[in-house]
Amino acid sequence: MAAFRAKRGPARVTRHEAAGGAAVWLVEPDMGCSACLMEAGETLVLVDGGFACCREEMLSAMRGAVPDFDARRRLMLLTHADVDHSGLCALADEVWMSGTCLSGFVSEAAGGPNLRDRDAVQGAYERVIRHLTGYATPPLDRLRAVGRRSEGRDAPLAFIGEMTAGGLRFEAWEGLGGHAAGECVYIERRQRIAFTGDVFCNLKAQTPAQAAFNALSPILLGSVDDNKALAAMERRAFFDLLDEGEWQVFGGHGGRYVFTAT
Repeated sequence: MAAFRAKRGPARVTRHEAAGGAAVWLVEPDMGCSACLMEAGETLVLVDGGFACCREEMLSAMRGAVPDFDARRRLMLLTHADVDHSGLCALADEVWMSGTCLSGFVSEAAGGPNLRDRDAVQGAYERVIRHLTGYATPPLDRLRAVGRRSEGRDAPLAFIGEMTAGGLRFEAWEGLGGHAAGECVYIERRQRIAFTGDVFCNLKAQTPAQAAFNALSPILLGSVDDNKALAAMERRAFFDLLDEGEWQVFGGHGGRYVFTAT
C-alpha cells in the first residue's frame, strides 16, 4: 500500500455525454474505485467516492471538471459500503444508499460489526485497508436510505426506490449480496446511463496502474465476491433491466462500457 501511495499519479478523467444531454465525468484514480460526477441543475451528483487517502487527487479532478465544485450542493449515490467506495462520503451533503448498507454504517459507528465483519477473512482484510487508507465512518447525519429489499424476495436485483436530483431520476435496485451485502445499481432511463458499482466492472478498460492494484484483492481474499454464483446472476439480471437500444454503463472499476440491449 505504501508503494502504491507513493507512486500513484493523477486520476484519469474522461467526459461523456448521455443520451438526454447530461454530462458524466468518469474519475479513475490509480487505486480504489472509479467515481462519477454529474450536474443536476444547481446540484452535483456523485456516484461513489473512493479511498480516503485519494482525497486530494479526487478533489483536484472534480474541481477541474466543475470549477465551482466546492460551492455546489452535492449528493452521492453509494453503490455499496466497501472502503474503496465509501472512503470519501464526507465530500457529499447527502449520501444515498440501500437501507441494508445504511444499517452497516450505523452498527460500525456504534462500535459494532459492519457488513464485511460478518466474515472473518473479509473483516480482517477490510480492517487492514481501513487503517492503511485513513478511513473514517461517514457522518451518520448525512446518510439516507433510498429503500430496502423486502425479506424473502429472491430476485437477483430488487427495485427499492428512486432518488431524484434536478432533472435526473435514478432507480435503485438492490442485489442479493453477490459481491457485497447491500449493493445497489442505479439506472437513469431518460439519459440511458447506469452505475453498477462492483456488480459489473469493465476491467478490460483499466489503466496498467489500476490493474496492478486491483490484482491484490483476489490474492488476499481468494475472491472479491461474497458469492460468485450470485454475483454472476446479478450481472445478468442487470443487463436484462435495460430497455432496448444503446446504454452507457459505468462500473466500479475500469472505463465506460457501451452496451446495446436487444
